Amino acid sequence: MPRPRAVTVADPALLLSRAVNGLFPLAPPTEAEPWPTLSAWIVLRQGGLRDDLHRLAASRGVAGWFESPICLFNEIADRWGGTAEPSALSEPERLTIVSTLASRFGGKVFGGALKADTWVPAIDRLLGELTSEGITVHDFESALTSTASDVFSITRAESLARIYSEWVLELRRINRTDGRDGKIRLAHSIVEDPNGFEKRLGGRRDIRFVGLADLRGGWRTLLAALAVSPAIDRLEIITSARVELPPELNPEYTDETPDISFARALFSEQKCEVPSVCLLEAPDAAREVELIAVRVRELLDAGTPPSRIAVITRQARPLVNDVSRALLRLGVPVTARRRTTLSHTAPARAARAILEAVRDSWSRHAVVELAENPLLSTGLDAAVLNVVGFTRPIESRAAWRGALAELLARCERRAKGEESEDEHRQVLPEAERVRATLAAWDALDPRLAVIEGSRSPSAWFAWISDTLRDTAWGIATALAKPIVDRDAWNVDVRASDLIAELSLAWVNALSEFGATHEPITADAFGERLDLLLDHDLITPPTTDFGVVVGEALAAGWRSFDHVFVIGLSAGTFPQRPSPGAILDRDDRRALIDAGLPLDPPDAWRSREQELFRVVCAAPTHTLTLSWPV
Repeated sequence: MPRPRAVTVADPALLLSRAVNGLFPLAPPTEAEPWPTLSAWIVLRQGGLRDDLHRLAASRGVAGWFESPICLFNEIADRWGGTAEPSALSEPERLTIVSTLASRFGGKVFGGALKADTWVPAIDRLLGELTSEGITVHDFESALTSTASDVFSITRAESLARIYSEWVLELRRINRTDGRDGKIRLAHSIVEDPNGFEKRLGGRRDIRFVGLADLRGGWRTLLAALAVSPAIDRLEIITSARVELPPELNPEYTDETPDISFARALFSEQKCEVPSVCLLEAPDAAREVELIAVRVRELLDAGTPPSRIAVITRQARPLVNDVSRALLRLGVPVTARRRTTLSHTAPARAARAILEAVRDSWSRHAVVELAENPLLSTGLDAAVLNVVGFTRPIESRAAWRGALAELLARCERRAKGEESEDEHRQVLPEAERVRATLAAWDALDPRLAVIEGSRSPSAWFAWISDTLRDTAWGIATALAKPIVDRDAWNVDVRASDLIAELSLAWVNALSEFGATHEPITADAFGERLDLLLDHDLITPPTTDFGVVVGEALAAGWRSFDHVFVIGLSAGTFPQRPSPGAILDRDDRRALIDAGLPLDPPDAWRSREQELFRVVCAAPTHTLTLSWPV
């Protein structure tokens, strides 16, 4: 049984070197072991560190190895867990069950079909935090009861305790897992089946975690299980800043390298040599991106390898995409994992435009948006619709049809010279344009009538899938034609496929776990559609040898020659925590005082400070910090 050792390596340039200490060169091949491999498990916080580790091994003459014991934090449950684990719920399945439980057991606070859908994301996040920390129903209920002090908090406590209790019971009933409790389940399997765990480690008795920044999400329980496991002899946590391990583990702390970063020089009185620092204030966000792109291009022209340059933002959206496009325009290769929220893609906007016409009671604005959407083939003329809509308010399909017919009659009277003097003062569109718009409205009206009525949630999601894939609305036809910006076109095509795929997943989830199949209106369906569209479309890098553009959590803990930390606006970096939708700061403190291992409300501040320090420590040559005015 190992004694955990926490090793602090403040300089990212030395982090991986310390992690592979004693592992290179590999043992020579023998008759018993003809294929040498690593003798320790190296568990890294992100994929970029894995790429860096492979480069480090190559630089030390290691040609490679078989049966790689290198994995990421989010992979250890699959690599080390048992083979008979129940399958995890998909996001549509999870949210469907949460919606059902909130509707049934939410009481006056979260209950009711419409109110339940509004609370689903917040309840789901809370359930994820509880299950990832292994908090039992009894402990959660006891903490809620002991901290509730007024009528509202008592009512809320009863609802939350019941929802969590029913959530755990439902998972047992269907023999599925939450999917966010991987470390807790792995810890239990390590304790319950030490021999099986030893086999899954492949005989290696040395485990090294690299880049662990905090103990949220079940790390305390997992480290405690590893610390008492007879299957390993060495357990190291190699970090950029000291992480306080549970004292019952009797950890050993070691600070092996001094911090020579810009952040250390900024925040302490100790004098030390640091990389050259440039502070850049841009006129606005767009200009900031352009200035950074030009400076990166200059570094490449001066001979710096692209992979030794990094542009780091606090969050992926929107700066990772913006910087990547700016660099590509200058001919700079980019290694970036781009994120695009589905709700921001053209297919999502097209589907929403159709629904918004109904939800907004056929207002002029909504109907004109329907006509102007580039993916929709409606045949409607926005200019004609504006002439009608600005004349008087219209709130029904029949009223639009009547108003268009009336406008056409006026245009025909004007052509015959039969208009009155008052009517002649108004500028009217050509009669042929009005006639074509009226014909298009008559052709479109049956499809509009379908979505104006009520239908089951499953039928609504099936309608979304059909709308994106068939040719009636023209979305599939429009997406079949490439546009000049092929990257944007590729994102829209993939987004359309993903939305249709997720819609069918919601259909299946609602069919299996839905509480009710009662018809709902387009307005009520909008809440469910928002849950689907709050999903990221990931575009993987096209090369591993370009300028690294990424968010701080993905690019931190790595070393580069030149680093640009951009977008340092107030509220962006440091990123402020979102206000608690269910538990505010005082509620969370009270539950922590009652014994629950929840994330403290003020912990974000130290995490943001360390994140800033670690990205500022990444460069060996130059550091540029920039922000828009």
